[in-house]
Amino acid sequence: CAALARGEWIAKILPEDAGYVESFKWWLLNVVEKVHIVERRFEDKALGYQGKPDLVVTIKGDSVMTLVDLKTPVQAGKTWAAQLTAYRNLLHRNCFNLDLHGMKTGSLRLSPEGKPPKMTYYENDQRDLAGFLAALQCHKYFNL
Repeated sequence: CAALARGEWIAKILPEDAGYVESFKWWLLNVVEKVHIVERRFEDKALGYQGKPDLVVTIKGDSVMTLVDLKTPVQAGKTWAAQLTAYRNLLHRNCFNLDLHGMKTGSLRLSPEGKPPKMTYYENDQRDLAGFLAALQCHKYFNL
């Protein structure tokens, strides 16, 4: 999917991935106006974490950018809102050349059958950020 978003040629797609790739292709061609960032690693040195958001795009008809995380599970995950809020923070700390004001965030659940994917948008409220920061602190406490 990253190669498609970059406009790169793909040599071979494994049969088990074909549906997901077709689902992403449909979305990229029919929903996305412009791709701004594809799988770029960012760091927040103050909070001590790194992340690599999947995509930042402009959706057709939108005036703001959308941070998109690609997912393959059928059901939305409970941690996804916190993950996307953490990515959003990384973008705000590192992407001074982009207008991120009003940026939307969402998880794009790709279809294994190649059908159009489903987008779930998140509010990125303080609760999501607090949840991520609590998990980050627990990780540091138990692993560092």
